[in-house]
Amino acid sequence: FPSHDTAPDYFADNARAPYILEVQRLLHFLLQSMSIDLSMVALDYTLRCYPNGNLPTTKAGRSTCIAECSRFRFASVAKVKPKAIVTLGQVSCEAFTGVTEVKRVAETPVRAWEGMVSQFVPHVWVGYSIAYALVSPAASIGIFRTIYQAAQEAGLKPKLNPKEPLFHWSDIQTYRDWETDRKSTRLNSSHRL
Repeated sequence: FPSHDTAPDYFADNARAPYILEVQRLLHFLLQSMSIDLSMVALDYTLRCYPNGNLPTTKAGRSTCIAECSRFRFASVAKVKPKAIVTLGQVSCEAFTGVTEVKRVAETPVRAWEGMVSQFVPHVWVGYSIAYALVSPAASIGIFRTIYQAAQEAGLKPKLNPKEPLFHWSDIQTYRDWETDRKSTRLNSSHRL
């Protein structure tokens, strides 16, 4: 049950579909390269929305968003009844574990801090955001290891699939262009007087 970092990104919002484009492609590639049947995995966003269309940058703001979306998160977990949960990114890590820095606990199981979640799993696996791996491909190795360990715990019997074609990092330029534009816009607007 990988839980992606935040609410749908710009591309998913505009397409009105969950988990699309590069994030979905990379996540599916990682799962298929482990010979995991995609029908055995549920993918979901941790947050369904945020105020003013932007993820808050403060811990208090994120906590508010996490709390407001908790009923959706709990309903998703209760419906799926997962054998393992993987959080991918800072917000999902914070929502499921209370830990605010992924780098402190990446690639490890962390106790689920919400009682409702711990009814299904004793801990959640923590990894970096798939979106982060799209701009820093080396991060995909840690994400792969995290998902692989969680899949083993869930009894999915992952094994390397040598027939899976390589992921073409050059095909993700759209996401990188959007991310670069978004960051430069933020920098330019913060320097205005």
